[in-house]
Amino acid sequence: MSRVSLYQQDPRTATRNAAEKRFRAYGLTAIIIALLALVWLLISIFSNGLPAFKQTFLTYPVTLDAAILDKTGARDPEVLAKATESALRDCGLGYRAENLLKTARLLADGTIDLEVIAKQPTARLRQTLQMLPGVGVKVANCILLFAYERLDAVPIDTWIHRILLAMRKGRDGTPAVLAAYARRRLGPYAGYVQQYLFHHARMVKKGK
Repeated sequence: MSRVSLYQQDPRTATRNAAEKRFRAYGLTAIIIALLALVWLLISIFSNGLPAFKQTFLTYPVTLDAAILDKTGARDPEVLAKATESALRDCGLGYRAENLLKTARLLADGTIDLEVIAKQPTARLRQTLQMLPGVGVKVANCILLFAYERLDAVPIDTWIHRILLAMRKGRDGTPAVLAAYARRRLGPYAGYVQQYLFHHARMVKKGK
């Protein structure tokens, strides 16, 4: 009768153990591949999404050449109304040329009288200005503040939008809603106050 050592594997056990080792190796390899794929996926997501957290500023020079736009120097809208869109584009106005020319013609033919509408209440004047080609609520508020000295007018750009969102604890709203909130919160000189808030936000951003 032959003796079999407990420490010596029979062929079937050796085959089974080898198969188990291969299975473990395959499983470990699959896990490593999955982890590498996950890492690659995360890197891809962050690398593609990173530009969304960056802000790009474009500076485009605009030259309003008086020799082209107003040869007499009279600063008369009728003179500008006689210009061509191509001439305005040559001044670097780009897509704005069309709307500027249309506005000049509205002023020249008397459809809009800047001195007459100056007597309108602020809310009504804002609506009148938005009737001009290409003038939205932001530009209308800029005109109200800087041209008509309506000091409670608040133009809402990207920076002011962020500031007001912070003041409202993240509650967003339309430009009209945010402007109304700014007038209530910042008072009768809201237009000037928002300029200081804008400057402060830019300086804080630049200092980081």
